[in-house]
Amino acid sequence: MGELLLSLISLAVAAVPEGLPAIISIILSLGVQTMARKRAIIRKLPTVETLGAMTVVCSDKTGTLTMNEMTVKAIITADCCYRVEGDSYEPQGRIFLEGSDEPVQVQPGTVLETWLRTIDLCNDSQLTQDERGLWGITGGPTEGALKVLAAKAQLPAWSPSGGPRFPFDSQYKYMSTLQHIDGNARVLITGAPDVIFAMCREQMSRHGAVPFEAQYWEEEMARFARQGLRMVAAACKPASLDATTLNHEDLQEGLIFLGIAGMMDPPRPEAIDAIHACQTAGIRVKMITGDHPQTAMSIGQMLGITNSSQAMTGYQLEHMDDAALGEGGGGVRHLCPYQPGA
Repeated sequence: MGELLLSLISLAVAAVPEGLPAIISIILSLGVQTMARKRAIIRKLPTVETLGAMTVVCSDKTGTLTMNEMTVKAIITADCCYRVEGDSYEPQGRIFLEGSDEPVQVQPGTVLETWLRTIDLCNDSQLTQDERGLWGITGGPTEGALKVLAAKAQLPAWSPSGGPRFPFDSQYKYMSTLQHIDGNARVLITGAPDVIFAMCREQMSRHGAVPFEAQYWEEEMARFARQGLRMVAAACKPASLDATTLNHEDLQEGLIFLGIAGMMDPPRPEAIDAIHACQTAGIRVKMITGDHPQTAMSIGQMLGITNSSQAMTGYQLEHMDDAALGEGGGGVRHLCPYQPGA
């Protein structure tokens, strides 16, 4: 019996080639290299098994499905709308009144000039140019796009006295600064239109400050959002000359609305191919973004996300119970605006 057991053990050991461990290691390394060439590096093998059972992919939009290279293409003020030339960070491009082929010369004291000054000063980004003459930005792409637009306008140089500022915060959805300009103190603010709308009772027009018209701004935003543009609003309010501090409570009312910038962030070509590959494999793709629903649906159509006319806002999602979410959430292709943790 002992001899039989020894024979079985010897046979089992002899049946395994001496080079098997090395062969397995080589095969696995070749597989990893092949996957790495396709930009897929797996550190935990069970992850591959999980991905194989995947039926839905929820992806962020900005910087993932899009290039994350913002360019301002439209300006909305209380009196009129403008279109802007240019598709890069190079500060070259003219501003046209919508429907006109004559470039606009920005005049001092106009609503457009005040709006441009606001987006230039309430901004933490900087334009840069390398030794090859290529333009770029330091800071966030949204603020960078606004900085480029201000440079395109070729405004006369001035030296405002910078004061305290609040950087952009996802909780408040705006950034603000206190500036002393030409002997006047002014609070400047840029951010999400829906948030800034709630802070304004007036809007700036060629006739001065007039009552805020929410319907006008909503209609114009929806029109440009259907073109795939994302919106950033700007407002301001007078401040005391001896003001040296800034707090969020001061910004909750009394602001004068100035206008909105419409920005294009083009889709990534490789994202379009990836979405098509997912759909071919039976995987549904959903886009999560903080943009206007119309903007999300327009970008979704550019990306090839099917049924891109279906969008759900974060507010709707928060107020749906499990039954309603299970019934209506399956056909939704976009969640917007969405905040982490909501």
